[in-house]
Amino acid sequence: MKAFILGGAGFIGSHFCELLLKRNIRTTVYDNLSAGILGNLESCMTSARFKFIRADLNDTAKLRRAMAGHDFVFHFADATDIRTAFKHPGDYVDGNVLGNFKVLEAMRANGIRDFAYPSSTAVFVDATTIPTPEDYGPLLPQTLYGGSKLANEGLISSYAHTYGM
Repeated sequence: MKAFILGGAGFIGSHFCELLLKRNIRTTVYDNLSAGILGNLESCMTSARFKFIRADLNDTAKLRRAMAGHDFVFHFADATDIRTAFKHPGDYVDGNVLGNFKVLEAMRANGIRDFAYPSSTAVFVDATTIPTPEDYGPLLPQTLYGGSKLANEGLISSYAHTYGM
């Protein structure tokens, strides 16, 4: 198996990379380092099964080429800064929602069907049930982060049904 991690230099992505490498899974991290830190991957860099690519989701040709030959995509590359979202909503939505679309298109072009994208409690109004079950509602995000997560979940669902992912 060969895994492709978007946003793998972030806190969650880097720990996930370590886990995959411990399971002898060849792993590629694709990250522009806008929020992630290369030092988070220090323990991964010594593995022959590890590859790091510094690049942005907006470089669709590079993304498509880098993703080729992988079996599974893990997507942790969402912007999470609520202040940036408030000040520059267009940039925020472009990065999160259109970035996710570019990822799904690269997967489709490469015939990759398996994908993991973490949700967030930010898609709910105010969750009163903890831990929050996946069928909890209503889905009424109050931040652009929550809105982008929910939009991405809808886009992922439509790709899964339309293209068999």
